[in-house]
Amino acid sequence: MARRRQMVQKIKDIIRLKMNDVSNEKVAKALKTSKGTVHNIFKRFKASNLSWPLKEELSDSQWHEIIYPDENEVKDSRIPDWSYYETELSKPGVTIQLLFEEYEKEHHQNGLGRSVFYDRFRIWRNNKDNSMPMIHKGGDKLQVDYSGDSFYYIDKTTGELIKTELFVASWAASSYTYAEVTHSQSQEHWVASHVRAFKFFGVLPKAVIPDNLKSAIIKPSIYEPELNELYSKMAEHYDIAILPARG
Repeated sequence: MARRRQMVQKIKDIIRLKMNDVSNEKVAKALKTSKGTVHNIFKRFKASNLSWPLKEELSDSQWHEIIYPDENEVKDSRIPDWSYYETELSKPGVTIQLLFEEYEKEHHQNGLGRSVFYDRFRIWRNNKDNSMPMIHKGGDKLQVDYSGDSFYYIDKTTGELIKTELFVASWAASSYTYAEVTHSQSQEHWVASHVRAFKFFGVLPKAVIPDNLKSAIIKPSIYEPELNELYSKMAEHYDIAILPARG
């Protein structure tokens, strides 16, 4: 039961992140699973009659039946979704050999053999229109950071020169920007600036992209960056994804 509960929780996490337009690669790294698993689970969820977020809670057994209706049946996903593999192949460092190894790991002995996999992929690519326009959707991602330039003001009571930090939030597609000054780059000021930016824009992004500054990230990593607890709770509260910039 504990194992199934963990499996169902991973299914929910995959769906939540994918509904926020997080890539298969980033979901796989965050949840320590394969990109093929992410792709297949989300594909099965989209084929169901469920919408997200769910209106009612499902039991672990119900979740399992939706995603894996018959574990003894040879899955339709044995025949690959070639468009997924083509997208992966366009990424730096990805080869057809790596994709086959991922497919083989996912399907064990029930999948296609290497030569058949290669041949069918080649035939599929030769029989389709290979144009792949890149579309950047407005409202998807909000880039946030502190400016490198500091501002100062004079305390009229004491005459002291007070240093401030400039917080900037900018939409990736339109560059529409919100900015404000705070007294520090503390976690509290960092999160509060996000909240005020959301109120200013009047809408939530699907994902926020911070730089790897200490206000956001405890442990920078291009694979599994660790978020500060307060920042992580903010993301959970607003149901948005945090995608740290690769440093």
